[in-house]
Amino acid sequence: MDPLSRSLGAAIRAAPVSRRALARAAKVSPALLDFIVQGERAATPPVARAVARALDTLARRCARQARAIERAVNRAGRRPGREEAS
Repeated sequence: MDPLSRSLGAAIRAAPVSRRALARAAKVSPALLDFIVQGERAATPPVARAVARALDTLARRCARQARAIERAVNRAGRRPGREEAS
């Protein structure tokens, strides 16, 4: 397996979303991502770029949501009568 396919396959496997969701975000076929992960198809630079952009977009969304949760936790912690989760 070539280095691009190996790197892309590892990124697909480590993605914080399903392959179907990643494929949708990258605007590529979920089957194509499966084939790349399984080593049945070689990754191309355009597909790798699309997946990289999708992962970057998903990461920014996750980070925004994490910050929103942290703000909510901080606000809840300042209110009297709130208990911490254990």
